[in-house]
Amino acid sequence: MEVLRQASPLERAYIDGNVAIYFYFTLDDHFKQKAFEHAVAIVLRRHPFLRSALNDDVFIEKDVISPTDHITQIVELPTNGEQFSYALDSSSLFHLYVAPQEDLSTDCLLVLHHAIADVTSGIALIEDLVRGLVSPEIPQTSLPVHTSIETFFPYCPTQPEIESYASSFHNSRAYPATCVLPVTEPAVPFEQTSLIEKEVVLRKDLFDRLKTAAKKNKVSRHALLTSILLHAIPDHIERTSVCVGTVVDMKRRLLEGRSCRDLFSGPLISTSFIDLNGQDPAWTTAEKYAGALAAKIESPDIYRENYGIISEKVNLFLLGVSFFISDAGTIRFSNAAVQELVTHLSFSSPLRLNCPYIMTTTYGNTVTLRIGHPTPWISEKTIDQYINRISENLNQI
Repeated sequence: MEVLRQASPLERAYIDGNVAIYFYFTLDDHFKQKAFEHAVAIVLRRHPFLRSALNDDVFIEKDVISPTDHITQIVELPTNGEQFSYALDSSSLFHLYVAPQEDLSTDCLLVLHHAIADVTSGIALIEDLVRGLVSPEIPQTSLPVHTSIETFFPYCPTQPEIESYASSFHNSRAYPATCVLPVTEPAVPFEQTSLIEKEVVLRKDLFDRLKTAAKKNKVSRHALLTSILLHAIPDHIERTSVCVGTVVDMKRRLLEGRSCRDLFSGPLISTSFIDLNGQDPAWTTAEKYAGALAAKIESPDIYRENYGIISEKVNLFLLGVSFFISDAGTIRFSNAAVQELVTHLSFSSPLRLNCPYIMTTTYGNTVTLRIGHPTPWISEKTIDQYINRISENLNQI
């Protein structure tokens, strides 16, 4: 076995937690097992980290690689949190589940270890997979072993800086996170809750309203969507300071247009407080959120906070987050055949919080929300009511 390289501190945090990221996509065609095996063989040859295993925080390329070890055909993709039983381990860093449908489409679930991929690189891997299905003659060239995203960080805090930040952080935020949705069973210990997800696809007319309003009010689509999600909080919260957690894609921000086709993780968590006033128009809240997020990203605190979390100096559940969002942004495949064949795309992550965790993907003419929530703390009825308010708010912008 060949040693590829040592895992970085951020990658080791994902390794220790054995965290996976899930990509759901639907293909507008039926493909046989052999076709998928060929496509997986292509991505195995292309991406060194798909051929690797983890051994004592070291990426090691395996001597024997078989595409069939990474493909399982199932009847139906799992729902309602059942997907989180599909955990990877240190010897298998990715797996593809395939569910052929009666309408001649194919539902797929790609599970990737978060140490080797995030949303951006996961989308690139899907494109490589689907290109392997539609273009069997695709060159099977191998990408080089990449360095960690941490080599691009403009600032990495020292251990004394992390400890100092953690001390001041806990002095200022030493309280449990307050969920902004009604809690159904508050007496149940958080450790006994389980993660449930619900997928919602916004109608095209609502999506068009969102795009038009964002352009008219000169705010980003992400900021306006986050604002609408915040304004869908129940009426009993008329004005409050809400701590919003956001996953920030540092690759897009730091690599300045360089290719993100290599597999490597680059997300950081940003937390910021926003004064939420139910009387404000959605774009005013969007401006508040965008300003707070930009300020945090430009501050060394985003690095101190994240390195504090991975070194267990900062407790994630004392962040005071009452609303968490991860936005993949607008997804466009560079290959036209792939863009035409993939008819649906969304992603999720098994991050169980004591507040709603909303993962959004804009693909084609739709926005897909995957809303994760701890049950029985937050009931499915509460989530359904929340989704209805989101649609009402979109209709009113």
